[in-house]
Amino acid sequence: MTADALASAHGEERLMALLQESLAAATRLGGGQTGRLPCGDRRTTVQEKAITFPTDAKLMHRARERLVKLAKKTASACASPMRGSGSSR
Repeated sequence: MTADALASAHGEERLMALLQESLAAATRLGGGQTGRLPCGDRRTTVQEKAITFPTDAKLMHRARERLVKLAKKTASACASPMRGSGSSR
């Protein structure tokens, strides 16, 4: 996540407070005595997001969910009982 994305997600003020606290902690631990943080392993890895592709089953499940939601919404809008809905013979 980039700094811009973090700032927009959490607010720039919170991001600045986090950065300041991180630098203060590094200074308290002796990292800021020489004017720079201690050398160490700076390699990082980025974990890929779990991206899945829409399969027919997933699409059908989503469509079914939307249909059920729409049916419930329609049923609540038509809550009054309908007359003559029974079979008349």
